[in-house]
Amino acid sequence: MKDDDWLKTQFPFPLVRTNMADVYTKPPLPDDLDLKTASDATLWQHGLLLRRPRPGDHPATVAAWDRVCERGLR
Repeated sequence: MKDDDWLKTQFPFPLVRTNMADVYTKPPLPDDLDLKTASDATLWQHGLLLRRPRPGDHPATVAAWDRVCERGLR
């Protein structure tokens, strides 16, 4: 990408260039980040654009969220 600075302003979290042309990733999550208790703003700040399950969501959605929180995204 020609204008890296512009691209980096489009996301609420930092971007890190990879060894592939025009491909970026986010920095790794901090070891002390607890996905179950972190605020939505904190999740966004770390590049996790996930919606937490809400009351009334399908049980499979809640179970998937719980598995991700237990295992983590490392």
